[in-house]
Amino acid sequence: MTQLRCGERYSGPLPDSSFRVPSVLLWINGAFGAGKTQTAFELARRLPRAHVADPELLGFALQRTLPPRTAGDFQDLPPWRSAVVDTLLQADAVERGRGLILVPMTIVRDDYFDEIVGGLRSGASTFAITPSWRAPRPCADD
Repeated sequence: MTQLRCGERYSGPLPDSSFRVPSVLLWINGAFGAGKTQTAFELARRLPRAHVADPELLGFALQRTLPPRTAGDFQDLPPWRSAVVDTLLQADAVERGRGLILVPMTIVRDDYFDEIVGGLRSGASTFAITPSWRAPRPCADD
């Protein structure tokens, strides 16, 4: 296995299709328009058995399904938050031990974030979040 020092980039070959990635839900949280979805699809293109699960699509479906008076931010809809948890846990169950599920979605409200992440942590095999609201930690001197 290649060991990288802090700040170094890996430039070796990507694993072939026989490489097994453990099932992981990776939530890419960040500013609107920062490139979360593009990053997720680029990772999915490069990593075997990676899949993009975009919760925004569930939100768009709810907005089109519910009466117009419920229009607004779909994240304010409790059915969206529970659907995100249920759908991602189902995706994780299908992929368990075989893949990476990339979730590009901005969650601004702490209570919504806690609700969704709490639900995912209760059932997902492995869960990781990429923080975007803090500056990157400086490298420690080796």
